[in-house]
Amino acid sequence: MADIGVKTDMHQRKFGILFQLRIACGKLVSSVSRHKYPVMKFLLSFWLVPAIQIVSLIRHRSDGTDKTTAVVVTSRSYNTSASFACLIPKLEEASVEVILLSENQSDLGLLAKIRHIYRFFGLCKTADYVFLDDTYLPVSYALKYKWLFRPRVVQLWHSAGLFKRVGLDITSSWLATSLMKLNFRNFDLVVVSAEHCRAPIAGFMGIDTEKVVALGTSYTDRYFLEDAKENSERMAAGKKIIVYAPTFRGDAHKVKPSPAPSVARVFAKLGAGAECYISTHPQENFMSEAFKPQFKLSDALSEIDVLITDYSSIAMDYMLANPQGALVLYVPDYQEYESSVGFYVSMNEVSENVAFDEADLIRILSSDVSGGFDTYQKNYLNRCDGKATDRLLKYLQIT
Repeated sequence: MADIGVKTDMHQRKFGILFQLRIACGKLVSSVSRHKYPVMKFLLSFWLVPAIQIVSLIRHRSDGTDKTTAVVVTSRSYNTSASFACLIPKLEEASVEVILLSENQSDLGLLAKIRHIYRFFGLCKTADYVFLDDTYLPVSYALKYKWLFRPRVVQLWHSAGLFKRVGLDITSSWLATSLMKLNFRNFDLVVVSAEHCRAPIAGFMGIDTEKVVALGTSYTDRYFLEDAKENSERMAAGKKIIVYAPTFRGDAHKVKPSPAPSVARVFAKLGAGAECYISTHPQENFMSEAFKPQFKLSDALSEIDVLITDYSSIAMDYMLANPQGALVLYVPDYQEYESSVGFYVSMNEVSENVAFDEADLIRILSSDVSGGFDTYQKNYLNRCDGKATDRLLKYLQIT
């Protein structure tokens, strides 16, 4: 019996060792699989982009003109980004030749990407400026020396102010940190909406604070134009217009749901004096026919009486487009979001109207809710005054 017990114990130990080994192998395979894409992207970009850059510079000839040229890049859409809506007319008024380069990089195959990169570097041979509103792989991995890369890279970014942590401040591994640093390393100028934004934005990009300048965010000039106000979407007259627009959660591979169903329940309890809409991200699998918007949110901000959001930069646009409106932050997942992402600015500093559950939200919406964002606007959006683009062109000595 003792021998049987010993053998059984040995088998259990062997089984335990094999089981642990299997788990370890599984974790290794998972880790390799998880890092396969960024590693391949790094290797290809680190060698392929500079090679294309050099070939393009050799093959392209200068046009021999002294005209100031700007390449305006949109890398996530085939339509020119709204970030440049105020910039492009001002450049053209200043007799700058504007070349628009708009493609959705995620849709392109390898050969199409190579052609795109080749064309970009060919344009850069004679360009004076490259304007971006996001990260852009050819700029990230370009060999940026005097004769290899002529233009000055100006990053306008695609949102104003500060809120949730991004960039280097949320990377979780040495590989992710290394790749993220490359994204921002070749910027010559980063334009931000206030002096208070400079240090945090320089930090999440991993660049010198001197490169980050508070000139105001160019695209926000549109909110100060009279014709933009006249052409804004018109809502139901005599009713309080309430719109819920949450941030995008998750990533392209795994979209996480927002609290939209919770907001729908709250909207259903409001009286007839409120006209309510829910505008979620197109990738989110939620649709409510009862609260489906018939308008483009960015064009309707000045007409919305109460905007409900959470961690989205739409809040900052709303502050500028509708300074008389009311901003409510509905954050039932605040604890989880704070621990996984975190914030540069506290919720109460963004708006005084913060709801953590449905009861809070009903109470706020049932009251005479107003404003709530004066402090934030003064601290983080004070250079967005309708003159940001003019200041930028003067800073660059274009005008």
